[in-house]
Amino acid sequence: IDLVITPDKSKWTRCMVIEMQDDPNLAEGGALKLEIRKHPSVDKDGNTGDGTVTTDPNDADYIANEGMSWFPGYAINVETGEKLNIVFGEDSWNFTDNGNDLIWNPTANVVGSAYTYPFGGRHYIYIFGNNKYEVYNTTTSSIPPVAALNGTPVGAGRYDGCKQLYPQWKAVYTPVTGTNRNHVARLFRSLLNDAMWVNIPVLTNSKYAFKNPSQIPTEAKIRIRVQKPYRYGYSTFYTNTNPGSSPYYAELTSWRGYPFASLLPANVGSLINVSSSPQNGNFPMYQFSTNDIYTITNKEDIAKNALEIIRVVPNPYYGYSSYEGNRLDTRVKITNLPSDCTVKIYTLNGTLIRTLGRNAENQEDQYSYTDDFKQSKWIPYIEWDLKNQSGVLISGGMYIIHVESPKFGEKIIKWFGIIRPYDLQTF
Repeated sequence: IDLVITPDKSKWTRCMVIEMQDDPNLAEGGALKLEIRKHPSVDKDGNTGDGTVTTDPNDADYIANEGMSWFPGYAINVETGEKLNIVFGEDSWNFTDNGNDLIWNPTANVVGSAYTYPFGGRHYIYIFGNNKYEVYNTTTSSIPPVAALNGTPVGAGRYDGCKQLYPQWKAVYTPVTGTNRNHVARLFRSLLNDAMWVNIPVLTNSKYAFKNPSQIPTEAKIRIRVQKPYRYGYSTFYTNTNPGSSPYYAELTSWRGYPFASLLPANVGSLINVSSSPQNGNFPMYQFSTNDIYTITNKEDIAKNALEIIRVVPNPYYGYSSYEGNRLDTRVKITNLPSDCTVKIYTLNGTLIRTLGRNAENQEDQYSYTDDFKQSKWIPYIEWDLKNQSGVLISGGMYIIHVESPKFGEKIIKWFGIIRPYDLQTF
């Protein structure tokens, strides 16, 4: 998952907000922990609506007139490219840490006076995946909100601003007693199975505090990566004619001794479209190409352009280079040279002091080998020991280096060096 938090309102995600206060006697409206917040829905600026549910996604009362808000950012499933539904929490009793405004604005307070651990107002983030393609079978339920889910999709579904998730979550917290509680417990388990990632955000420093998320000082990206085996088959679900064969069936048909069959289809978790003649045992296959990055050879027009990247390194030379092996060694490299060329080095008055030849024609495919790697013999540089044709060390100053290739042309480089005196005292 990639989670982006940003002050840019155009990138914000419509979301649901849940109560994180443990004691319903302290929570706004007497809400239970994890229940949808009993606070009027708000728009991107934190303003409440008029209480009339609308179909306008930008209206405060879109989807519901209670517990709906905006998360300042978005989440993407990098495996499928899908935008994901987000739910965040807040502690409505902890107004000191912005827990009562239905806005995602955590603080830096980890330890407080009223709470031992306020965790910045408990603005927990829940990211929900699109992991089920089934519908509820609840016609026998005696709980009206649960019965109303009959024939509707299970779980969070594709991104819709929590529109699919909201009535299911609402049904979970319908006051019920006796065996009806079993249905509600199983329903909640089904919803939580879609939670792909949960975390507790707090600011690193109070100097970054903000009340309105549009004041977030910078955009941040959280890359959430989980090691897991490749999924067998394709990415969605289907109706399994033999649900008992599903590897997920045993888990889904029993939770704390309560049967799932009366509420959820037994085939949840079965995979779609496995091939009868797979190339890789119905596991994913990937391919890639290096056509745009491989080395191109024998292209004269490209080689002529490559003359422009010929360099002398280091340049300038201040008495030392990392290529040198001891106190008496002096060395620079002339790099990115063509296969066949002549390098001539001149003083500023035009005196030729050194000629270096290079001919690696037709050696491009020759290699030397070691136990660990294969090294091309065709190394595109030559070394100059800073000596003239007679083996005498040059004096410091400016020099002209002329590179001539019979095939591709010539290149002239200016080079400056300061030569250090020999140190013969310490070895």
